This record gives sequence, C-alpha cells and structure tokens, in this order.
Amino acid sequence: MNRSHFFLRVRALAIVLCWTFLALADDQEKVPDPKDLPVQYRIDPYLAAVQSFQAMGKEKALVKLQEFAAKDKATYCTGTQILCRMLFKAKEGSSFRSARLGSGRKIGSTTLADWPLEPITIVDGVPFKVTVGFAKSVSRPLERASDYVDYCIEECDWNTYKFTPKSIKEKRDALDKLLSTPKLKGKVSDRDQEFLEKQIETK
Repeated sequence: MNRSHFFLRVRALAIVLCWTFLALADDQEKVPDPKDLPVQYRIDPYLAAVQSFQAMGKEKALVKLQEFAAKDKATYCTGTQILCRMLFKAKEGSSFRSARLGSGRKIGSTTLADWPLEPITIVDGVPFKVTVGFAKSVSRPLERASDYVDYCIEECDWNTYKFTPKSIKEKRDALDKLLSTPKLKGKVSDRDQEFLEKQIETK
C-alpha cells in the first residue's frame, strides 16, 4: 500500500469515527416525550428514560428534564414525578417530598409513611409503582410537573446511583423481594398482586 492510499484510508476511518461519535451524542440527547410513557405503568420505559437522562450528565439532563416536564400535562401521578424520584435524592438532613397530586391508595393497605419515594419504591434498581390511584385534593390545586422539577433542582441532590436495564428474571426477583418485606408479606390482595405483576411485563 502506498502512502497516499494509507492516508486516504486513515481519513476515511476518521470520518466514520466522527459520525459514530456524533450519532452516539445524539442518542444520549434523545429523551422520551411524556406521551410515550405508558398510561399503565411499566418498569422498562422508565428505566430507559432515566438512563437517557443520566447518560447526558447532570447539567444537560436538568435542562432536558425541564423540557420534558413542560410537555407533561397529566393531572395525576405524572411520569415527571416518577422520573424525578429516580433522578434525585434527599439532601443530607433534609426530606424529599412527593409531588402535590392528591392522595392515593397504596398496595397492601400500607400508608404514605411506608414509602419514602411514593409513588414508587426501588428494589435492587427496579422501580415499582406502589400507589394504585390518586384522588384530587379539594383544598389545593395539583402541582404542575414543571414546578415539581424546580423543587427537585432547588431542594434535592442529583442521584449518583446508575440505573441499568433489567432482565425479566431480575425484575421477578426484585418483585419477590418486595412482596416478602414485613409490611407486605401476606397482605397483598389479588388485585394488587396483578397490579405489580403487570409492571414487570415487557409489553
């Protein structure tokens, strides 16, 4: 191979690598639209969404999360709230409240005090929704998704725990672990069992 051919091949390889890098960068900036998250809660889409935000790095993720929240017009248990409960954590010596979206029934006849990350709980990196439904408060308006994101940015810390994809076995093991906790063991109704089982489905 002569020198000119060598440099042409190097140049071509550099171009391919450049386009690959740009494509990967674009993929990291692709976050779901709120309407793309299923109405019936499923674990996989939320794990994928959180991974997308985390891959961007904190500063860019905060901007994208605000854009996401601005599109979130749901009136109860918004996708924004669930993502925030995964992406943020309480500051040391402080609390991390849920969004003001009214009250909701919890699985296994538990209470709000049983679930610090209500409306979800996280078991071995698997986020389960534990609030079955919400009843709108008559005393105050629902908190907007964008306002809840502002609260999280101002009052909470960015969560450094890295969420990863989970196999059906990992989700099943996490569900079994959740059901075996003292607050739920033997207390979950068939209806709530089905509610949890559906969350680990891939479709």
